[in-house]
Amino acid sequence: MKRRIDDKENLCSSQFQLEMMNGRMQDLKAARKSFYTPNPRIKLEFTQLCKIEHVQT
Repeated sequence: MKRRIDDKENLCSSQFQLEMMNGRMQDLKAARKSFYTPNPRIKLEFTQLCKIEHVQT
């Protein structure tokens, strides 16, 4: 039996996802600063997350 997710739970979930994404952004920024030539995968993920961050703000 499926149960409906109420607005409060949905908001908490969205907030949690946003905080996780922000944490990942900080990790990627730190990784980017620590390498002279960053790993291409990290660089790609960083640019994708930057695009998402700009859309949300």
